[in-house]
Amino acid sequence: MKRFLWITLVVIFMGLLTLPFWLNEERLVLKPAEISSGGKIAQTQSGFTHYQLFGKEQDPLVILIHGFSVPSYTWDNTVPYLVASGFRVLTFDLYGRGYSSRDHSRYDRGLFIRQLNELLIELNINDKVSLVGLSMGAAIVGGYTSEFPHKVSKVVLLAPFHQPIDIGPLKYPLLGDYIAYGFVVPSMADSQSEDFVEPDNYPLWNEKYKSQMQYEGFRFALLATARDFLQTDPMADFRAIDQFSIESMLLWGAEDKVFDIKNQSLVSDALGKTNKSITISNAGHALHFERANEVNPLIAEFLLSSDNQNETRSSL
Repeated sequence: MKRFLWITLVVIFMGLLTLPFWLNEERLVLKPAEISSGGKIAQTQSGFTHYQLFGKEQDPLVILIHGFSVPSYTWDNTVPYLVASGFRVLTFDLYGRGYSSRDHSRYDRGLFIRQLNELLIELNINDKVSLVGLSMGAAIVGGYTSEFPHKVSKVVLLAPFHQPIDIGPLKYPLLGDYIAYGFVVPSMADSQSEDFVEPDNYPLWNEKYKSQMQYEGFRFALLATARDFLQTDPMADFRAIDQFSIESMLLWGAEDKVFDIKNQSLVSDALGKTNKSITISNAGHALHFERANEVNPLIAEFLLSSDNQNETRSSL
């Protein structure tokens, strides 16, 4: 009986120990030549970037930067409206996500700023651009604007990552790897529905997310980003937007479960006198997708306007 008990305990222990291995969905190596997404690949010094350009070449360029883990398809409800409004639109996958390279040792502020800058150089884009960033992408917008203010016309920040995040035991080597690879990352696809107020309206959203999880390097990229980028404080970059007198608009979902709406005024104050701060009612973290009919006109109107006055209001 004791022998059977010990064998059972050993089996359970070995099962738990090897859980990250059994739950690892990364079966493929991402090769640019084999990508069939309809996008294009830019080869830069820091790695290759999967991107898409929409609209007419002569129209003013807007760059959309996605958040922590959902790649550029998150802008599918945004791109057509902006193109129809007279903009050229660039979307791309951040390193470690979607179809962009995943062989980076650190995923920090510097890496993502370099990615955007090198992409623009590779595409021979020299005119000023407008930047729209969601969540972590909004912090990248802030960082890029702080480093290259002469290249930025206007910025739009949607539910921005705005302060260091306590990731608990994930910060520790080995233990953090085990927890991330055995529990956190495998559940990421199913947790995406939390970004919506009405997740039942998007039944395929979680399944679409899983596509990127099959390529080697995804789970490392998320963990490294949590340890590197999400431990920085973006507020200095947001204040720089104000210091360089660059117009900004801040949009936040009233029902956001990721970044509480109570922090909207904190970010708005940092963005300063040229900021327009707007709350989107009945919207979660994915406000740009779930409430596209409200958010898209606000973005287009702001980017087309020359109004430089501060405004704080709530959507109807």
